Parts: sequence; structure tokens; C-alpha cells
Amino acid sequence: MRRALMVAVLALAAVGLSGCAQGDVDREAWRAALADAGAPSADLDKLEPLVRDDCEKDDDALALMIAVTSDEGGDEAVERMRLNMRYVCPDEVERFDAAIADARQGSERAERICDKPAAERTDEERMVAEATGC
Repeated sequence: MRRALMVAVLALAAVGLSGCAQGDVDREAWRAALADAGAPSADLDKLEPLVRDDCEKDDDALALMIAVTSDEGGDEAVERMRLNMRYVCPDEVERFDAAIADARQGSERAERICDKPAAERTDEERMVAEATGC
């Protein structure tokens, strides 16, 4: 969890938030896309309000959600989140993609710092290393 929090801190996106549009969802296409992604029995009546909540998260909460989801479920779980947003709030996918890219950069940076010998780390790198537990 500490790693996820640190990645989220490193991954904060400076992208604008436009809110999730309350448009109609093509449930047939969404259900087919979920089935193709390995979730054929998703209950869209329950899933849609949850995804709408995700669409409305501010950048900090979105970055944290991506970091935690990635730590717990890997890239596949993050891609499924993106798929859901693509159908429920397509206007937010670009912001989500930016947050994913930032999270990956933060994670890669943390890994590089952890690979660096402790004696060669800067003060900031030592803080990152301590926060990520490496």
C-alpha cells in the first residue's frame, strides 16, 4: 500500500477535469466489450453508477485509484477500468490515459531509485526509497 501511495504522489496529473457527462450508454456494445475482456457476467445496473463515480473523481483521487488498482490487479485491471470509462464517460478517457501514463512514469522512477545504491541517492530519492519500502 505504501508503494501505491508513493506512486500516486509521483503520478499526480496536471490535466483539467471536465466532469462525467450523463449521456446514454450503449449497454449492448459495453457488455460485448466486457465479455471480450473476460468479464461476461458484469451487472451493468450495478457497475454503471460505480463507473460514473470514478469518472467524477478529481485528478488526485483518480491517480490514487489507478495506483492501487495497478498494485492489486495489474495492467489488466487498469485496462478494464479504462474500458468501462470509454462506455460510461468517453470524455474522461483522455484524462484517465494521462493519469495512467503519469502513474507508470512514477512507478518507473521509483524502480530506478530503488535500483540505485543507497549511498548514491539524493535526499529526495532517499525519501522515495523510504516511502516505497526499498
